[in-house]
Amino acid sequence: MKILILSHMYPSRFNEVSGIFVHQQAKELREQGCEVKVISPVPWAPFPINKLKEKWKAYSRIPIYEEREGILINYPKYLAFPKSYLFEYSGYFMYWNIKSILRKIYKHFPFDLIHAHTLLPDGLAGTLLKKRIGVPLIVTVHGSDLLIYPYRNKRIFFYSLNVLKKASKIITVSSHLKNKCCNEFNAPEEKIKVIPSGYNHRIFNFKLTDFNKRKKNNRFIILFIGHIIRAKGIFDLLNAIEIIRKLDQNIYKRISWVIVGQGTDMMEFKKRLTAFNINNDVKVVGQVPHEKISKYMENADFVILPSWSEGLPATLVEAMGCGLPIIATEVGGIPEIINKDIGILVEPKNPEELAKGIIKAISKDWNRKFISEYAKRYTWKKNAEKTIKIYKEALNSEK
Repeated sequence: MKILILSHMYPSRFNEVSGIFVHQQAKELREQGCEVKVISPVPWAPFPINKLKEKWKAYSRIPIYEEREGILINYPKYLAFPKSYLFEYSGYFMYWNIKSILRKIYKHFPFDLIHAHTLLPDGLAGTLLKKRIGVPLIVTVHGSDLLIYPYRNKRIFFYSLNVLKKASKIITVSSHLKNKCCNEFNAPEEKIKVIPSGYNHRIFNFKLTDFNKRKKNNRFIILFIGHIIRAKGIFDLLNAIEIIRKLDQNIYKRISWVIVGQGTDMMEFKKRLTAFNINNDVKVVGQVPHEKISKYMENADFVILPSWSEGLPATLVEAMGCGLPIIATEVGGIPEIINKDIGILVEPKNPEELAKGIIKAISKDWNRKFISEYAKRYTWKKNAEKTIKIYKEALNSEK
């Protein structure tokens, strides 16, 4: 099977961790016998847009194509605007800029189907390419593309609904997303398959001896990995830390916090660290390459994610692979993989409940080996096997 992956989320020299889960899946698909090529459109940043922010200048430095771990990626440019202006038309902009490239690729790589990640812009561009080339279209719904973006305006909602209608098959990373597709967008249940995000069990795994050595000091490291933005609950976490400090100094002194990630609210986050006078207790690492994430997890005791909205975060599956109990909010697909033996769930936007959840987590005796074994049901190998089955179903149904 020849698969063309269409995803604006994909690692590049501009952002090495963007869409890393798409790349991980692509690698496993290739391991299981699929031929894979990737088109990852990036915003075209002409003058004066490329002078507005460093991000837009960086887009212009992304090469036209490169090979990453044996997978060839094309990075064609398409018209996009700052602050998601005209986002509802982004799928059309993407299609107009990549259709000629697709025609050239198809001559040398006659792909059997297109696998687009997210409804807009990739899924919408995919529906137009499906009509033009005549191959099945698989669309994976990841989270924000269904939970947030369609509600910005009526056109985005309409185009999102249209993608769900025209896709040959739909993959959602959680049952929560599947139910929303069916109940609010009237997508046919029979063409939707739930396939959770995976993880590399050879990299993210539990080492009991290393853990026992660290536990002699009776201290805890709680690790946050994600975008430093309000919707990830990062300020709720700061408030929870302050609540714990006021509530129980003994518990507070036993916890160290490590923040890995970057985002638009980083400056405000650091200001609040100073205002709360907890700079010495919270280590802000910034963004790190994905291959180094496992090292931070190996040195942590818990992973925390107090998001307001989620699909199903791959970070949590990776953390479970390392035997880490999870402290997270009960949103999206998170309750589908986290039970009482795996972690603590709390309601979102509630720092008091989050603080109680943290205290409860560090007071409990966790079976970390069990957590690591439990995570193996979510490996990329299993993810790719289920995905290939969907590919075959789509090909058979459109013969």
